[in-house]
Amino acid sequence: MANTDAPRGFIPAFHIAGGAIRFSPVRYDIIDDYATAIYTYDPVTLASNGTITKAAAGGVVLGIFAGCNYQSSVTREWSFSRTWPAAQSILPASGYAVAFIWDDPYIAYLCQHDGTPARADVGLAYDTVTALAGDDTYGTSKMELSTTTGSATDGQFKVIGFPRDDNDYALANAAAYVLVNESFLKSV
Repeated sequence: MANTDAPRGFIPAFHIAGGAIRFSPVRYDIIDDYATAIYTYDPVTLASNGTITKAAAGGVVLGIFAGCNYQSSVTREWSFSRTWPAAQSILPASGYAVAFIWDDPYIAYLCQHDGTPARADVGLAYDTVTALAGDDTYGTSKMELSTTTGSATDGQFKVIGFPRDDNDYALANAAAYVLVNESFLKSV
C-alpha cells in the first residue's frame, strides 16, 4: 500500500535515553516583525542577534518550534499561537515574543521523506525541504526530509529508523525517525 503524501514537520516521538520528552520546551525570543512564518514542528536556528529564525535547508538546527506567546500590537491581548505569523507586530514595539523550542538534541522526531528512501538509509543524514508553506488551519509544519540530499555526514537530520505501522520505507513519502544531526547545541 502506498504511503500518504502528508508532510507534517518534525513531531517529537521519543527520547533516545528513555523516559518522557520534556513537554515544557525551552524559551527563546523572536524579534518583533520577524518576516517569516514559523509553524509548530518547523526546525529553527539561533540568529546572530540571539533570537530564533526558521532554519534554512542545510543550516544548523537549534531545535523544533512548539508555538509562541506574544502581545499583539493590534488587539493588545496576550495570546499563545501554534504559529508565528510573518511580520507580526508585537508590544512593546521593537520587543520580543517568547518562542517555545524543543532544543534537546537527543529527542527523536517522526518526519516524512519527500522521495523514496531505502532500509540502508538508516544512519544517513538529510537536509529539509523548506519550500512548503505550513498549514494555516492547524498551525503545523509541512516540512519534510529531502531524500536526494542523503549523506554519510552532512545533513540536518540523521535517520535512526523507520516506524513499523502502515509505513513502507521502500516507497515514496515514507516516515522515518530522525535526530538533529547538525545541532547548534552539540557544536558549542
